[in-house]
Amino acid sequence: MRIGWDDAMLRRSQWLALSLLLVAAELPAQETDCTVLRIIDGDTFVCDGGRRIRLLLVDTDERNQSVYADSALMLVERLMPAGSRVRLEFDVARFDRYRRVLAYVYADSLFVNREIVRRGMGHVVVFPPNVRSVDSMRAAADSARQEKLGIWSGSAFECTPADFRARRCGRSPPMSR
Repeated sequence: MRIGWDDAMLRRSQWLALSLLLVAAELPAQETDCTVLRIIDGDTFVCDGGRRIRLLLVDTDERNQSVYADSALMLVERLMPAGSRVRLEFDVARFDRYRRVLAYVYADSLFVNREIVRRGMGHVVVFPPNVRSVDSMRAAADSARQEKLGIWSGSAFECTPADFRARRCGRSPPMSR
């Protein structure tokens, strides 16, 4: 049995180390800033350059689904109005199936995703592997539920946003998103 490194093992380990360095150098930043161009709904907005941003771990009612859809939209417009700078932080998966950027959003020091849920304007929705802030989001939802805020003031789960989009309840959502 041979102990030690031969030339081939040394070259492979050097190649592996170099490859890891190159991959790490090409990884996108874990956060970036953007200027808000417009708010689409309570959980989606557009940044400068036309990038659509989907807030992680929060799902708000769809337009025409309930009064909470408009309330969530107005809340987000107040928290991060058009023209304001926000910080985007990323988790594991960077894009959803619609190619929207998935992000935790901060307006100054305010965690926007959490604030929407804390005020009862959205549900917590988890799509692994993006779970970094799930405990904080669930705590915010528990707080809103206990205080009977927003969607928790009545029967919040008559029709969740996901069920509404899937046409399992409520009126059909608008065709464009």
